[in-house]
Amino acid sequence: MIAELINNKEFKADFLSLLMENRKKVTPNQALDAWDGAVRAMKNVESESQYRRVGVDTVSLKKVVLKSAESGLSLNPAEKECYIGFMDNGLGLEYRLGYAYRGLRRIMLSHPEVKRLSSSVVGANDKFEWRGSSEKPFISSDGRDSEIVSAFGWLEHKNGDVDSVLLTQSDLLAIEKRDIERAIQFYGDANQSIYLSEWRKRMFEIEAIKALFRHCADILDLTDDFESDVFARAETVGRLD
Repeated sequence: MIAELINNKEFKADFLSLLMENRKKVTPNQALDAWDGAVRAMKNVESESQYRRVGVDTVSLKKVVLKSAESGLSLNPAEKECYIGFMDNGLGLEYRLGYAYRGLRRIMLSHPEVKRLSSSVVGANDKFEWRGSSEKPFISSDGRDSEIVSAFGWLEHKNGDVDSVLLTQSDLLAIEKRDIERAIQFYGDANQSIYLSEWRKRMFEIEAIKALFRHCADILDLTDDFESDVFARAETVGRLD
């Protein structure tokens, strides 16, 4: 069934058209690279489904792939912008669009009212001051690694207004715990969690960006849609930093 979807010329044309419309300065060759990435992502979904001995919901999968193009993002792993996530609903796998760090940045920075944004973790040795949700936090670091105690993100509008979010250590550890529990549930191995890898810090930075995305969703008229893993937790098929 995946082969039928991949070889569907109308589906491919719709994907390329949406991507060309919604991604700035994309060339036809880059759009084709994004399609190749989508094909690889769909094949990964098929492999995951075979491993779990469940069928592939091609309707759900098609919607998520088209959502990536509508968002102006590439499923090509080299771009590290988005991926296909899934949730096990008891009957099979329900697919969602997962945003990686670069993808979230691209979506927010493409908004005409956004000037710049950033996210970071806060170490125990850092000097840090949270100044509220309408100011940029202050942080000074000597560059040495230390225990992560929080993470934050901020976005500056072109009119000078600022929106900031803070994730406490409890917030971060709860996110990490859920991911480890899912790794044990799905793979029988806690070490499959990316939070137990060298990408732990990056994942906390991504969670801060996701929190910023949620915080600014109404302000920037960003869409809370069911295909996204930003508003609903989802396991991933092929993780990205």
